[in-house]
Amino acid sequence: MAIKFKTALAVLSAAGEWHDYTDMVKFRGFGWKRNDVDSDKTTRVVANAQMRRFRLGQKRTLTFELLSTDDTDRLAQMDDDLSQVEFTARVADLHGEREMIFYCTSFAATLAEIFDDGTAEWESGTFDLVEC
Repeated sequence: MAIKFKTALAVLSAAGEWHDYTDMVKFRGFGWKRNDVDSDKTTRVVANAQMRRFRLGQKRTLTFELLSTDDTDRLAQMDDDLSQVEFTARVADLHGEREMIFYCTSFAATLAEIFDDGTAEWESGTFDLVEC
């Protein structure tokens, strides 16, 4: 049975309001990755190359690519929401829709064009979220 998602990305702002950015995520613009976090006690035995592993936990890393937009205010709001030290977000996950705590490691966008009326077109917005 396929999982049906309502939300690809919604972020709880510092003011306590939910901002849903699902409509800004590009088709095939969402990636999911699970990473292990190992202890500094994890080692590899030189004699036989066996690993002695001490896993502390697992963290998800989500990558997003955005559609082009001329809504500079909304893109700036997203940047403000993702600039919080950590924040709660509702995201699509391999195991279904989840509400989790993340931090954002990077946020980038390319200014494509500035029009005569002073509005701007932004493209290639990308960012990563890492589970806290």
